[in-house]
Amino acid sequence: MTGIIITMGKEEMTEIIQTVVQTALKDLGLEKEQEKEDLMSLITTCELLDMKPSAIYYKTCKREIPFMKKGKKLYFSRIEINDWLKSGKKFTITENQIIADKKLLDLKIRK
Repeated sequence: MTGIIITMGKEEMTEIIQTVVQTALKDLGLEKEQEKEDLMSLITTCELLDMKPSAIYYKTCKREIPFMKKGKKLYFSRIEINDWLKSGKKFTITENQIIADKKLLDLKIRK
């Protein structure tokens, strides 16, 4: 018996599983209707991030957080806020070692 062994990170595996499940739900016609771009108000965003409104205003002023403005109201996309949070992720020592090993392997393959 021959087979293939693949190693991948938790995030990669999660993404693959999510894609497969979403495809299966779509094929069955059970796909969850996406909420209206998932827009959130300032208060909802404050609750999600556990921050005060003044801190959110400061971050929007400095363009540190993704936002939209219509008139005097601020709106935030839940998807963009989640992506923004993930961009600040700090890897564990093990994850850093795996990344370094992959880069070294890539360099060896190129030579």
